[in-house]
This record gives sequence, C-alpha cells and structure tokens, in this order.
Amino acid sequence: MKKNVSLHTRMQLLLCVSCALCTTMLHATITIIESSSQLEKEITSKPLLAVLEFYGSWCHVCQSIQKPFEAIADEAEFKDKVFFAQIDIDAHKDLKTKYGVLGVPTFIYFEKGKKKQQDMGVHNLADFKNELRASIKKHFKLGK
Repeated sequence: MKKNVSLHTRMQLLLCVSCALCTTMLHATITIIESSSQLEKEITSKPLLAVLEFYGSWCHVCQSIQKPFEAIADEAEFKDKVFFAQIDIDAHKDLKTKYGVLGVPTFIYFEKGKKKQQDMGVHNLADFKNELRASIKKHFKLGK
C-alpha cells in the first residue's frame, strides 16, 4: 500500500528542516568577548544590563549549560534588555584576574557598567535555566 504525501505536508517537513538548521545559527544573542576594551564598551553601552559567563573550554559543566544559556538569552523577556556574553578564562587571564574569577562557570551581573553580583558554579544542572532566569530577575529590574 503506497501512501501519498501531500504538497502541504512536504512543505511543512521542509520548513521544519530549515528551522532546525536555523536554530543552530541563533547564537548571535551571546557575544564572545575578545578583549578588555570590547568588554568595557559592551557593558557600558545599551542595554544597560549584562550577564557575563566566564567559562573554560575544558569545563564539562560549562559545556552542559551552553544551550540553556543561549536559550535564556533568546527569551523575549530578556532579548534586547539584557546583554549576554561569554569570556574564555584561558584566553583572557587579565579579565579573569580583574573580576576575581576563581572557578568556572562564574556569572557576573552588571548594571550600567557596575558589577552588582557574582555567582560561581551551577547548583542544579537540571534546573539551570530556571535558576539563571530567577537570578536575572533578582538582580535586575526589567521593564516591560
């Protein structure tokens, strides 16, 4: 028995495939910091709120939270209101020292260029997104 697949169904499948391909390219909401001057410029310009993740490429926890971190940065609630960035501690030892990063991952929250809070580690990997979302809301007053 041969099943005919409608043109509509084939188009839906093509859209799903293209969406899956597109979502792998949506990492533009997280900026990779390449220099001290870039970091200073980013945290003092719009938006006025920033979440920095200091990470190590060798860190398994850092690798495990990569996609959830990107997902939070893409959420409408935070998009265009909070600047998200990542800093490799091995490539930028000067920034690691400047901000007193002792372990990874470390999250530093900035408001108007001033450090508000610094959190090290992940308490519950399974609940990381909810914890990060709650931390952002705790440290920043987000307008609608």
